[in-house]
Amino acid sequence: MAKNRKIFRIVGIVSIVLVLVLAAGVGCYVAYARSVEQDVNELTRQGKRSFEQERYVEAMESLYKALQTNQDDLEAWMIYAKARLRVPETDNRHLAEAIHALRQAIGLQPDNTEAQRMIAGVSLLSEDYWNAIRSAECLVELLPDDP
Repeated sequence: MAKNRKIFRIVGIVSIVLVLVLAAGVGCYVAYARSVEQDVNELTRQGKRSFEQERYVEAMESLYKALQTNQDDLEAWMIYAKARLRVPETDNRHLAEAIHALRQAIGLQPDNTEAQRMIAGVSLLSEDYWNAIRSAECLVELLPDDP
């Protein structure tokens, strides 16, 4: 009997230690996740501020980093696209990157007429008439009464 009690005590202590270790691990993960979320939110705020101050390269850098972690931020995608259009490249890569960001925004909000209008305009600039027409058709569907 004494032997059984000793085994039960050891099993109980080991169980408690395991629960404490597991709880500490979960606590560390939660703290890390909160820290990452705060960092992403700060990067997004910096990107928006930089855009408003017409510091487009800084805006793109901050928003790009934020969007690597949080791809569900519609406003960040829209501002990133606008900033990207204001930093032209000789090979017109900025147009393709802006369209990519706008398509991400439309994926989050399919009835986003601002993004569709911007895609139509950027597609015309890049002489991609097929996508310009597709975006215009989407706008006609979304805004049938808009001349």
